[in-house]
Amino acid sequence: MPADRSVPVRVHGTPRTPSWLVPRPRLVARLDAGAPVTLLRAPAGAGKTLLLAEWAHTGTAPHVRGVWVDAAEQRLSRAAFWAAVADGVAAAGIAPPGHPLALGSGALSTDDEPRPLLRRALATLGVLTLVVDAVDELPDAVHDDLVELVAALPDLHVVAAARGTCRIGGREARARVDVEELTLDDLALTVEETVAVLGPVARHDAERVHAATDGVALVVRLVALEHALTGTLDATRTLERMLDEHVAHRPAPVRDLLRTIAAADVVTAGLAAELTGAPDAHERLAEAAALGLGTWTAGPGEDLFVLTGAVRRVLRDGGRAADPTRYRALRRTVATWSLRHGRPAAALHAAVDAEDLVLAETVVKRHWHDIIRLGRGDVLGALGDVPLGRLRRHPYLLMIQALALNAQAEHRGRAVALLGLALASVRLVPPATATDRVLARSVENAALRLVGQADRAVRPAREVLRTLAEMDPAEHASIGTQVPRFCTQAGITLLYAGDTVGAVAAFERGLSAAGPDGIDRLHPSALLTGALAAAGDVPAARAMAARVRAAGWPQERLDDYLGSMYHVGEALVALEDFDGATAQTHLDRLERHLVTIEHWPLIAHVQAMVDLVRGEAATGLARLEATRARQHARRSTSPLSRRRLDETAAVLLLALGRVREAGDLVGTRPRGRRSATAIARLHLVAGDDDRALGVLAAAPADPTSTPRARAERAVVEAALLARRGADEAAVDAADRMAALLEVHGLGLPLALVRAEDRAALHAVAERADRARLRAVLARVDVPDVLVGVGRAPQLTTREQAVLDALAEGATLAAVAARAGVSPNTVKSQVRSLYRKLGADSRQAAVAAGVRYGLLSGATGPAAAPPEG
Repeated sequence: MPADRSVPVRVHGTPRTPSWLVPRPRLVARLDAGAPVTLLRAPAGAGKTLLLAEWAHTGTAPHVRGVWVDAAEQRLSRAAFWAAVADGVAAAGIAPPGHPLALGSGALSTDDEPRPLLRRALATLGVLTLVVDAVDELPDAVHDDLVELVAALPDLHVVAAARGTCRIGGREARARVDVEELTLDDLALTVEETVAVLGPVARHDAERVHAATDGVALVVRLVALEHALTGTLDATRTLERMLDEHVAHRPAPVRDLLRTIAAADVVTAGLAAELTGAPDAHERLAEAAALGLGTWTAGPGEDLFVLTGAVRRVLRDGGRAADPTRYRALRRTVATWSLRHGRPAAALHAAVDAEDLVLAETVVKRHWHDIIRLGRGDVLGALGDVPLGRLRRHPYLLMIQALALNAQAEHRGRAVALLGLALASVRLVPPATATDRVLARSVENAALRLVGQADRAVRPAREVLRTLAEMDPAEHASIGTQVPRFCTQAGITLLYAGDTVGAVAAFERGLSAAGPDGIDRLHPSALLTGALAAAGDVPAARAMAARVRAAGWPQERLDDYLGSMYHVGEALVALEDFDGATAQTHLDRLERHLVTIEHWPLIAHVQAMVDLVRGEAATGLARLEATRARQHARRSTSPLSRRRLDETAAVLLLALGRVREAGDLVGTRPRGRRSATAIARLHLVAGDDDRALGVLAAAPADPTSTPRARAERAVVEAALLARRGADEAAVDAADRMAALLEVHGLGLPLALVRAEDRAALHAVAERADRARLRAVLARVDVPDVLVGVGRAPQLTTREQAVLDALAEGATLAAVAARAGVSPNTVKSQVRSLYRKLGADSRQAAVAAGVRYGLLSGATGPAAAPPEG
């Protein structure tokens, strides 16, 4: 489509746009944004010059005027470049008469250092845009001039195009001015634009061309020309012919270099030399860049050369077909080089492509946690096509593939099967070294925990920690940065198996091994914050949270998996002050992770407690049940986590007055010392003090349990004794309770009993004149969240049957017929039932039955399906 010639040329010297130009308004708009420096950086053929010309002709940003300088036309010196700019300004009439630049290049002819004159002259011209094509062909001094002038003159803008890295887009320049960069990915044609270039072709054919060419404008244009001439639409063939034409007349070393470096996704000069054996590999790469087949980009420590994706695919496929043995050798070299240089993703892909699974497993063993953190597509892209028969002998490859599959619900069945194979395989071969033993047991630990067998995972987790403690410095050095991650993974298992003390110790070891700085400190720091807060050591959790905040980690890292337990800890700390709003702010940061994160049971518990203290128990119960139902398919929740979520749901049910349902969840006989507190709380709320005290007496307090567990039990026990009027025993229990709450900074346990129970504790404090107890009870305004239902009335068998029938909606005549008695007998039983329930109607009687938990079929949100 021809450009609109009615629009005046805004940039002097802009070349004509061709008649077949496909408008790209989305990219023109980015240039219209008017950044101080806009850099188009991509190989030849990406459409940089065409886009610049289109924008110069059709952009809609107001007040754009300037000059175009093509540095590719000749090798311009610093003086020649600024002379060209001055001539353009003069020819365009931008400089008024008498202005220094009105004379064009003559104004600069006697000035050896042009920058002062340029700053003064350009400052008086108003808004000015310099469009520089092939800016990377200019001397570094020109780049420095441009940056200095743009930094000093707010009305000066530079829009430039380059094939590779250049100083105007480098770190030093970005430190001075804002640089908006468009890369090959930005410049690539969309499918719709590819359709427009190709003309009248089927969309699926255009999609094939787009995939084969990566949307590179020149290649798509060549495909369109060939299609117009021959009627064929073969993008790969067109690309091969273009490469032949580009390379055919080049020296043999350059041709060999291109075919060889295609074995790597990216290359440095060092890797290119290793692949080709040529000491002048850097110069050959520069020639390849000049051909427009790839581009340089800044890398960590050294520049990287990247072949255009479509070019690399064609060359790689050709090399694989022409000489498979040499191709595999090249890919093996790429894998070993990438492994040496800390590029595990590239090493894994190359090793598998070289069909060297031993090397691939070495990559995984050395970079286990780095590989885990790769995207699911990266891992499955490398291993997805390897036959299972070959993987059976490589447990670490099985494990890493299983972990990738486990992230998707539809693949969890296969993930569990692979985890089983990995466990069986890793146990067949005894680890030869301490390093191998740590990795093997860490794999076993992770596998068992992810399939919901945290109890079985404890043994390998503890073996990991024990082996790490026994390793000598050389062995420690062999796994380097992996040590903190092994510790944190072992600690997570201990945490969800109920060994909080062991978990905290493991997280502390991981933090210590991470060194003084770096992102590796985030995960153990976050885990410590969450674990300490969950355990009820609030002062330590507050201190740890403050250290996390002071570390200055990016918010996106704090909000990701590595920082998730920091938010859990902050939410729990806020709950101790009953600050539900702050707690919810932290939980909202984790919402997107709930489907996949293994910490979901703890997050769900904290969310339920937030809903509870905010007076939204019904919402909390519905939310908790929905979360558990959603997680049911994962089957990765430990038995302990399931029991604790039952206890959480029971508290919400008590807040709603649904005592019977709460009892159905927690039972009547303790399954451990912690569950004794939940059952005693149930009886306390129901008004059955004797049974509550009996439960606590049958399961003595565990002095090794967490501060939170001890505090919750102490509150229930003190409330029970205070209600019974046993002052001496009540004072002792209340003193123990107050000490626990004060020392550990806890407030939430007080909300888990009724207001009348707290009133009884206040009365004990007054009678015994206990100042500490009064201070603890007055520390915060405890929300009244639990509903007291009193002692349930004792119904006869016939009264219970009548109540059940009334709840079902049966008539009195039907009740009489069902029981085989007269209607008058049923009326007598109904009157007795109403009297016991304090009701005066059928509806009131049924409501009271629900409140007292007398109706086994009491309705409410459906329970989550049993897990595991």
